[in-house]
Amino acid sequence: MSQQTAPTQVTGHPGVAIQHAVHAAVRRDIDRLVGALGSDRAPAHAIRDYAAEFLFQLHHHHTFEDAAIWPLLGERLGDPVTSLLDRNLAEHGDVVAAVDAFTEAIGRLDGDVGDALAAAESMRDVVTRHLAHEEADVIPLIPEAFTLEDVGRFQAESAVENPPERFLPWLLESAPEPVASGFRTMLPAPVLELLTTSWMPVRQSTVDALLDPVR
Repeated sequence: MSQQTAPTQVTGHPGVAIQHAVHAAVRRDIDRLVGALGSDRAPAHAIRDYAAEFLFQLHHHHTFEDAAIWPLLGERLGDPVTSLLDRNLAEHGDVVAAVDAFTEAIGRLDGDVGDALAAAESMRDVVTRHLAHEEADVIPLIPEAFTLEDVGRFQAESAVENPPERFLPWLLESAPEPVASGFRTMLPAPVLELLTTSWMPVRQSTVDALLDPVR
């Protein structure tokens, strides 16, 4: 994730903008997976391919938060945020359990999709409840805890495992305006060119295979 992906004009603080954009992409993917499983139209390989990227992004997001972001926020803001961060960490554990159940279920998709659909719906409940808590109580603390330089450092560290060619198309595909334009205007011209001509078409092919398998 490059340091140019934070649109200060969207929310006033790039750390807040990134968190909300990631959460929107997570909700989008879970809804699509539940819909695809419920319609029984998408082939198993398309569901697994789409789910693989979603699961990677969700895992990276939460493990990076737990390793780098929230501990530093707790260090800087102290005792008043301890209970919030403890709850956050516990909910991340709940997310892992729900994700594990979903991953196991989609491994058996060649048979009845009922188990996979139920696991996807349960995962959606757990994840969206956690995102709502984080958005209400933790993300608003970001401007108090982190400078723009902190956010740039987080982005550089995150990019080691989740580089722009993987993160940006996942984040920005179907993102609403002004979020998408806010991020795009912060990208250097060569990165924007690659995003438009190469990275986004690859992402779109995975989306089309899930949502429009007969095309």
